[in-house]
Amino acid sequence: MKIKTLSIVFLAFAIGWCGFSCESSKPNSPEIDLQTAVKILDEVHTSFNKKDTAGMYRNYTNKSEFYGTDATENWDMTDFKEYMLKYISSPGKGPNYRIVWRKLTPSSDGNVLWGVEELDYPSLKMPVRSTVVLEKIDGSWKVQLQQWHFLIKNETTGKVDQWQ
Repeated sequence: MKIKTLSIVFLAFAIGWCGFSCESSKPNSPEIDLQTAVKILDEVHTSFNKKDTAGMYRNYTNKSEFYGTDATENWDMTDFKEYMLKYISSPGKGPNYRIVWRKLTPSSDGNVLWGVEELDYPSLKMPVRSTVVLEKIDGSWKVQLQQWHFLIKNETTGKVDQWQ
């Protein structure tokens, strides 16, 4: 009896989920080119790893905002470019991080994507989460917001607080 009840609940959930997640395939839904948006984000990350600012900047706008892992790292595009001058002139290679997973969600009109990515960042010795917002401007996806967070386990927050 329990298995039957669980099966019915699962089936109802699956039907409801498909109805929700497949909504963009309805005739009146906007066409969303997620592959191009993914390519844009991949290019931003690849360019950062290579210290290639031109590759990064072409995927942003003058209104883009950046928030780093440190509380003082809050930049508009002008301040971000200034920060990046220090970064690209620093010795050594780029960080060589990689994307572990990514999830992008479109707005109802299909012109904005917001998402989250988890990054494997070996030099930091802990995972980083990147929150992103992309906007379709004149037919092209542009990164409007990028925010990085350190991922720490909840049970370690007391120790982290002591270090600050």
